[in-house]
Amino acid sequence: MQDDDELGARLRALAASDGGRPALIAPGCLPMSFASMARRAAHAEAALGALGIARGDVVAWTTTRRASTAAAIATLPGGCTLAPLSTMLTDGLAADVLARLAPKAVVLAPGERSSIERAAR
Repeated sequence: MQDDDELGARLRALAASDGGRPALIAPGCLPMSFASMARRAAHAEAALGALGIARGDVVAWTTTRRASTAAAIATLPGGCTLAPLSTMLTDGLAADVLARLAPKAVVLAPGERSSIERAAR
């Protein structure tokens, strides 16, 4: 299996050689090209770094939108360790999971209210 540096390098190579080709296609969403995905990955890594989040730091991800989660999985490995979590966890289990993961950040979908959101607060 490739490590994150190799995956990032491969993404950048695809963006340079065939950047307009769709990399991620989801119903109801515009396709994301390899070039767009590479730009998002670089932007995400810089934005996370500005927040003090670096590669290996855990970021909990709770959105239930599949397309957003797929894009995050594809673009965030260079900037953090993504931990996708179910929004269906009970309050107690959510608190336990967050305590064990000790994430530096928790990402919620706009307006999302879940056990993860309550436990993070």
